[in-house]
Amino acid sequence: MWGDRAIDAGHSLDVQISRLRKALGADVLHTRGGGYALEIAPESIDALRFRQLVAAGRDARAAGREKDAVALLDQALALWRRPALADFAYEDFAGSEIERLEELRMVAVEERIDARLALGEHATLCPELEALVREHPLRERLRGQLMLALYRSGRQADALHAYSDGRRLLTEEQGIEPGGQLRELEHAILRQDPALGKPAPLPEARRRRRRRLLVAPVLLAVTVGAAVAGVLLATGGTHEANARVLPDSTVFVDAASGKVRAGPTIRRPGYIKFGLEAFWVVNDDGVLTQIDPKTLKTISSVGIGVSPGGLALGAGSVWVSDANGSTLLRIEPRSNVVEQRIALPSGVNPATANEVAYGAGSIWVAHGGQRAFVERIDPESGNVQHRFPIQWAHALTFGQGAVWVGASGVGTIYKIDPATNTFALITTLHPWMCCLAVGGGYLWASVDADHEIWKISRDGSPQKSIKLRGGAGFMDYAKGALWVTADGSLSRIDPVTDSVTSFEIGHVVVGVAVGKSSVAVGVRQSSEDATAGLHGDIARLTMREDWLENTDPAVMEPFLPWQEQFHYATCAKLYNYPDSEGRTGLAVIPEVAAAPPEVSPDGLRYTFHLRSSYRFSPPSGARVDSAAFRTALERVLSPKLGANAPGAPYIEMIAGAAAYRSGRVQYLAGVKANGDTLTIRLTRRLPNLAEILALPYFCAVPPGTPAFPNGLKSPIPSAGPYYLSAHDEGTVAVLRRNPNYHGPRPQHMDAFVYSIGIATAPAAAAIARGRQDYAAEFDPALEPGAASTADPRAAYHRTPLPITEYLVMNANRPTFSQERLRRAAALAIDRTALAVEAHGLASATILPPNLARLVVRPGSVRVAEARRLAETAHATVVLAICKQCQHLGQIVQANLAPIGVTVKLLIVERPLDVLPRVDLALGVVQPDGPPEPRSFLATLPGLPRWAERRLARLESESLAGRTRGAYAVAAELERRAYYVPFATFYVPELFSARVGCKVFQPVYFGVDLAALCLKSKR
Repeated sequence: MWGDRAIDAGHSLDVQISRLRKALGADVLHTRGGGYALEIAPESIDALRFRQLVAAGRDARAAGREKDAVALLDQALALWRRPALADFAYEDFAGSEIERLEELRMVAVEERIDARLALGEHATLCPELEALVREHPLRERLRGQLMLALYRSGRQADALHAYSDGRRLLTEEQGIEPGGQLRELEHAILRQDPALGKPAPLPEARRRRRRRLLVAPVLLAVTVGAAVAGVLLATGGTHEANARVLPDSTVFVDAASGKVRAGPTIRRPGYIKFGLEAFWVVNDDGVLTQIDPKTLKTISSVGIGVSPGGLALGAGSVWVSDANGSTLLRIEPRSNVVEQRIALPSGVNPATANEVAYGAGSIWVAHGGQRAFVERIDPESGNVQHRFPIQWAHALTFGQGAVWVGASGVGTIYKIDPATNTFALITTLHPWMCCLAVGGGYLWASVDADHEIWKISRDGSPQKSIKLRGGAGFMDYAKGALWVTADGSLSRIDPVTDSVTSFEIGHVVVGVAVGKSSVAVGVRQSSEDATAGLHGDIARLTMREDWLENTDPAVMEPFLPWQEQFHYATCAKLYNYPDSEGRTGLAVIPEVAAAPPEVSPDGLRYTFHLRSSYRFSPPSGARVDSAAFRTALERVLSPKLGANAPGAPYIEMIAGAAAYRSGRVQYLAGVKANGDTLTIRLTRRLPNLAEILALPYFCAVPPGTPAFPNGLKSPIPSAGPYYLSAHDEGTVAVLRRNPNYHGPRPQHMDAFVYSIGIATAPAAAAIARGRQDYAAEFDPALEPGAASTADPRAAYHRTPLPITEYLVMNANRPTFSQERLRRAAALAIDRTALAVEAHGLASATILPPNLARLVVRPGSVRVAEARRLAETAHATVVLAICKQCQHLGQIVQANLAPIGVTVKLLIVERPLDVLPRVDLALGVVQPDGPPEPRSFLATLPGLPRWAERRLARLESESLAGRTRGAYAVAAELERRAYYVPFATFYVPELFSARVGCKVFQPVYFGVDLAALCLKSKR
């Protein structure tokens, strides 16, 4: 109550209680068990009364009683006499409640304006709306209301100016485009959509002048409109849509006539459903959109904060599963507000909640994975009623009184009887089954890879497979037919004749739902769309798998080298590493920071001044300022990323990090952003802050970019030399040159096109023929000696990773407590043979090549010298080794036998876990954090005490001091043979003959994409 002030709490409390009783009356404040209770009737609390009146106003609007709605909302807003909790505006405890109440007030204001617009009060609303938009320039609903009021008042040009002003504000200050509803409204104004209501008549003189100006545009609009209007898709065979269907949209096909209507624009649409008197779409970024199925206009659109795993309608609610966690969301359909987040019980594999279905009074959720399950949930309580263990459970549907589950990875289908909670194995199809549907007396299963739809009888026996021209995908059964998506088409399958009628929509069709009179699908970008319009110098890269499945820097997977390569090409950070090889490339330098920061005397406050020349890539174009880095830091620490957020441990010493990460506060207290000045306050000294801020997690991102558990799926605008312009998961990804980049890093190529899903051997052959330019894979086809790596038409390079494989000798055990025996063993072990068996680059240095001062390759085995050192040793030692590494253990056995050391193998899953009780163990070490020698050595198990102490003392040194000291420690560890390093892991890279300017940056994996060029152009 009194903050940090020193006060006599007992006396002060008595005084305050007395004042309260005088102000409120003695009959409302009562003593209760050593405390006080304020007992007030609910109708006396203005906040509750406000909420009741707003709810009543919404009900009146829903019933079409707009005048009543205005009156009720006026009463609600009249309760606001000044800002909420104004007396406590600067108290920490009140901050979040003030924000909540203020948001409720603004929603009520917007509801009242909608009601007045419905009553035709647009002209009188314009001045009020203009003032509100000036006060709240980023509220898109207010701006849309202003645009509509201006349009209906005959001020169409002003309405479009209001849109362009809002778009400029959003892109420059937030780095984002206007939402779909605002964009749709602009398009509707441009085409003078009758659904907006007619503009007010213009004075005669102005009408004559505008008629002359608009003759040519009107003729053009009529011509274009005729070209794209009204498509009729006939039945039977294959039919091509002659309307212009755009990606990132929804399309509605009349189930009877085949006529196509374009629905609202929705970026990366995903799951779709009809029901609850609306059409629902949830996209990859977790935006749930409600659409009127009659008018095809957007009713509402709200971010629900999860990557969707499935969508269902039932029990009067909308249900969305979280693909990245054990959470099920219940959304109230009238308000489109998440009213319940059901935390599903943690299982072995809780991080993949897939399809969700409603049936038999329950919600059913499938969890994927090898050890997975299906859960039956009570929609009222959220309690799990039953759990069914089903491996790879993914596809899920309810029909014919049963729940049907598709185990996608193995192609097995299960039927669950909801009356008895029992299930039976029905049948097994091919793996990688996509989806299930029930109807026409059959179960239908789509197998994407085989381009097939399986028709299955109720007893589980497959009746027939029906071939489609493209990959079989989403399905829905209604109107006496099965509707299924296949690449860029929508197909109708007759359940009696099995005939297929295909309608060519174009692009990639995802999701299908059948309503009362139409079939709806989502349309997404195809690989052809992604590469359309590319020209200039284009490098063609291949990937066996989609290593770029996650491109969000906040959740970068630390040991996927392809993501490091991607982020180095696209990111701009406060600090970065130069496009150079060798030790020059290890020197971290300011990038967006104009210079090293100003540091307070206590070493806890860092003030960065930023360069003003950095801008985000399209479609943003906004300038990179301090808010971009505050957003980056807050996203890494966001509670939405969970306890295992990969970048969080590196910045947990920022003041307020614990409170922010726990969700107790909304802002990171230790980070202040003001224009081009960024201040970071720490709780302890951090000499390697520059190296930490150079990690990819801390790439600049546009302010307002939300945090998702496994990252945003849509490309995030970046500020480096290149940006991700398109990513069709599993097919293609495109990096384009950032036209807004004006920094010092190179940008030789115009674009990079990744072809994803290409097997390594044919990719290598294409590189040799010059049809592709680059591949980097852990694959036998790129091993030394393979045909592709020996082809003179291609250039082969083995890129070392910062990973060392070694043997550690336990100096706390009798045998290897003697330095001479450790050195003897190190001389006798054939490191080259071990490296060959481990498929690594032979090395005799504990530090990997990118961190070592000098890389020493192993020489020949020196058995004679080893024998002299071992003298007459006759020892038996135990080597802990993993099961799949036994061949390495056999080499060590053969190497040490000649010096009198017998080696017994102990096969364990994690050899280093048993190091205290064995003499030798096989280990692998890789850097944990910024790539510098000291932190690398500090992660070594079995470090002698003297090394631990010296490395600890180095922690407070400068980077140069830490590096020099670490080199000295590494040299002594090798000389005294505590470790026997023998291999460095690598990734093979293959280049076409036309690729030049290859720079192998020592910190980031692989060739430096920004520096890459075509030989013919240099």
